[in-house]
Amino acid sequence: PPLGGGGGGGLRAVNLGNNGLTCASATHLAAALPLGVSSLSLSRNNIGPEGARALAGAAVLRGGGLNVLDLNYNRVGGDGCAALAAAAAGGGRAGALRLRDNGVGDVGARALASAAAAGGLSALDLNQNGVAAEGCARLAEALCNRGCRLGLLDLGGNRVGDEGAGALAS
Repeated sequence: PPLGGGGGGGLRAVNLGNNGLTCASATHLAAALPLGVSSLSLSRNNIGPEGARALAGAAVLRGGGLNVLDLNYNRVGGDGCAALAAAAAGGGRAGALRLRDNGVGDVGARALASAAAAGGLSALDLNQNGVAAEGCARLAEALCNRGCRLGLLDLGGNRVGDEGAGALAS
């Protein structure tokens, strides 16, 4: 396959943002991405939860060297986040996950907190996702875990409120 190369494997970053990609595209990419790719941007497409599940099952996500996965504005939702979180937690290396404006909510934040606690995430962008106090409490618990390697947490534009801020501050 063209993405898989065959001539030295120099491909390190792939940006397919804002290209009208769907779940089908994500499924094809998940099967074709070589292990050497360290950054994949599918921002501003429409891969949805099914596409996120396909990517989560890809070898490149499960310890294959992917350092950055940008799925901003893709309607991934809480279900898609659960699959991504499981892959990140089981991958053995911390990476950045960009999920801005995906309808993640507290359900997705809870799943991603588990991945962060397991050391599977180094950066997590949850800007504009409807994360409220419960999601903040789970993320705060993850931050207190010894295995957590999260160095960046973006919760801008959510419904954090006083209760969520208190959980993060404690």
